[in-house]
Amino acid sequence: MAEAVVTYLLSNLGELLTDRVQLYWGLDEEIDWIKCEFESIQAFLRDADQRAAREESVKVWMKQVRDVVYDVEDVLDKFSLRSAKQLQGSSRNWLCGHVERFKGVQEVAIEIRKIKARIEEISKRRLRYQFQITQQEASSPWNRNGNSASPSFPLVPDVDGIVGLDEDAKSIERWILDVDSRLTLISFAGMGGIGKTTLAKKVYNSEQIKRSFECQGWVHVSQSFHVWDLLQEMVKGIMGSSIELENMNEGELARKLYDHLEDKRYIIVLDDVWDTEVWERVRIALPEGHQGSRVILTTRKMDVATPGGITNRVHALRVLSDEESWMLFCKKAFQATGFRSCPPNLQGIGDSIVKKCRGLPLAIVVMGALLSRKPPTEREWQKVLENHNWETQAGGQVLPALSLSYQDLPFYLKSCFKHSGIFPEDFEIPKTRLIRLWVAEGFIEAKHGETMEDLAEGYLEDLVSRSMLQVGRLSSTGRIKTCLIHDLLRELSVHFAEKENFSCVCEQRELNIPPKTRRISMQQGCENFPLNINSLYIRSLLVFGKCEGSSKIADLLAQGTKLLRVLDLEGLHIQSLPNELGNLIHLRYLGLRKTKIKKFPDSLSKLSTLQTLDLRETYLELMPSSLFNAKCLRHLQLPYMDKQMKGVHEICNTPSILTLTGLYSSIALCERLGMLTQLRKLGLNGVGRDHEMKLCSSLNKLDDLYSLTLYGANDKTVLQLKGFSPPRFLTKLSIVGVLEKLPEWSNSLHYLTKLTLVKSKLSDDPFVTLEHLPELRILSLLQGSFVGKVIKCSNGGFPNLQSLKLWGLSKLEVWKLEVGAIPCLTSVSIYNCPNFKMLPEGLQQVSTLRELHLIGMPEKFKAKVRNNRSQDWYKVKNISSLNFS
Repeated sequence: MAEAVVTYLLSNLGELLTDRVQLYWGLDEEIDWIKCEFESIQAFLRDADQRAAREESVKVWMKQVRDVVYDVEDVLDKFSLRSAKQLQGSSRNWLCGHVERFKGVQEVAIEIRKIKARIEEISKRRLRYQFQITQQEASSPWNRNGNSASPSFPLVPDVDGIVGLDEDAKSIERWILDVDSRLTLISFAGMGGIGKTTLAKKVYNSEQIKRSFECQGWVHVSQSFHVWDLLQEMVKGIMGSSIELENMNEGELARKLYDHLEDKRYIIVLDDVWDTEVWERVRIALPEGHQGSRVILTTRKMDVATPGGITNRVHALRVLSDEESWMLFCKKAFQATGFRSCPPNLQGIGDSIVKKCRGLPLAIVVMGALLSRKPPTEREWQKVLENHNWETQAGGQVLPALSLSYQDLPFYLKSCFKHSGIFPEDFEIPKTRLIRLWVAEGFIEAKHGETMEDLAEGYLEDLVSRSMLQVGRLSSTGRIKTCLIHDLLRELSVHFAEKENFSCVCEQRELNIPPKTRRISMQQGCENFPLNINSLYIRSLLVFGKCEGSSKIADLLAQGTKLLRVLDLEGLHIQSLPNELGNLIHLRYLGLRKTKIKKFPDSLSKLSTLQTLDLRETYLELMPSSLFNAKCLRHLQLPYMDKQMKGVHEICNTPSILTLTGLYSSIALCERLGMLTQLRKLGLNGVGRDHEMKLCSSLNKLDDLYSLTLYGANDKTVLQLKGFSPPRFLTKLSIVGVLEKLPEWSNSLHYLTKLTLVKSKLSDDPFVTLEHLPELRILSLLQGSFVGKVIKCSNGGFPNLQSLKLWGLSKLEVWKLEVGAIPCLTSVSIYNCPNFKMLPEGLQQVSTLRELHLIGMPEKFKAKVRNNRSQDWYKVKNISSLNFS
């Protein structure tokens, strides 16, 4: 959409006119004219956008606006890059530097005069088309104030309440629990959006199914699958993510999984399979014994649903009936209102809208979400019914209802939605990564009193409430942690993104891509860069995959792509970056998490606009000290360093920092941390007694801090943390190091939702204090955090605790559990506690408990609960998922 790119350009032009007057000296009047002209055009873009789908001439006009905006952006960015290079060299030759700069200004002036002529012609056509100034609907339902408040819609879909699947689920469960002891493949077949994955989740999460299988696993496959990746995900999901897999080949992964499953009854879901090769390649890892194991496969293709050589049942999903469609629509359309059903005056219009969805659940849900955000009046609903998008199909495949829902998005959400499609199919997108990318891309318009990250999170919640994105997982605070985009909606996103040169998703080798493409997403690593990539003025490059790519990235940065604002190489097996990285003076986001980077070029200091640098889980040993003087940094995340770095305390001169993790603690750093008053997330290594008091003093000044991680200097240093007064809204706390006893302030953590203690060596039962924390949901006591023998949960204790981990507590013998304790507990994991005698009496009365993992425990202990003839079976018989490893 042209409005989004114009808005972004206007923001940049404003910065140029205020922050870089000297750089653009002689061009300020020209830039100011362009800014004013685009402000006039912007007011009419909403009307033009609505007319573009039905008027070809308007569509052409919109493309011209978008193209000229891109050209203005290119001219100014190239000039600033050229000027920056000249300024760097001017100290060596002052006169030549100024001559070159003057020459550059003259060249840009010529380019801008050409662009001005095009803008004038665009403005004349605007008058000819008689566009109207229209108001954008606010984000919140029936609300015109434009605030980004959290929606009143549930973030997690109600799978149990999905209409039309109950009978299907019962039939499938009967198939799964059939007495046939052979390995059986059960396939769900049907068109996209019909509910295959939803049905699979409903069955997979059934209490009866969980109790009937020792092992469960869920794997998203997608069209561009790699067998090694599939096998790795299966091993991780079934055997645990701590297993080292990177150096295994396909055969070794298959053998490892086969050996683990050989004597077990298992159920595995292969979701979204497009090719018969998937089953052929994966089945070698699945024992066919006589345990009654099952594999569920979802697919759009009937030939994939019926492979040979195995007992197979196929369930072909049907579209919803008229009655089911209406029920589902009303559930979504009125879930956030006071209406229990559709008002009589809207039933006729609503029925016509629902019939246009043709019984497809995804279309009905999205359309219901769209109407839930509009005033429940006949006029508003009639406008939706008569919308021209019902008569068109984006890309020839995407349903009109989905296209209509996209067109109904505010312009700022359209950019965010299109951006979501650059991630691979079925990719679980971390919220923090997504919103930091949106901020770096310039999609978020700053508002006084709110951070751009908070606004971006509001945008994400808005897209979820509109059913354009889905929640993957929630955090301990109940907020979105990861999100997903449905296949059909991703197709919609990619379609509009490519149509508008917003981005290009490269699945395979692309010879050439459109010259004005702004973003490239490489889905298969670095092997297939477009041939014309060095001639493009791309602003974002994201590479997904795990292949080796150091040389290709080096060549790319050396030859082109100098205007990048986003470079995201997360997970790529690169070991270094070239010195040319410093030429990317516009770079705002550099994502290198899970790469093999060991060191950085000194030119990193030139990245003066960098906002996010993510180096978690890398092999980094040193950083250029000049980085710590970066003035625009908002998020700096390093691997937890094991030694101090020169100049690290200078980072405290950057007041915009919100996230700071991985630094090695020092006296100078701890003295100054209190200057970072906006800091929200902090993680330090090497905390020692010599600067502990200074650290606590600084922490007391960080009122916005919600997440704190501290690593002690060594296993002998006892952390006392006296004088620390936790911020009121501290929600996550991790301490790795010796405490010996809980700090006195522990009972004041009223908003804490997640607590992790490692190597604490607590001798007194920590539950005495911790069970009174009202919001605590996740508690992990790991690696000798408790060295006593008995822990006790009292009646009424841990009122909101959902997950408990007891790992590596070598002296623990008894867990006492009073009636009425931990009423919300859903998951317990006990690992490597060799002296633990038995599960507590009363565990059977915790009706919410769904998962119990007993890993690395003595055989004598596991024998007490292994089956219905075991001594303590009555304590666990109602737990749906039991894992003994």
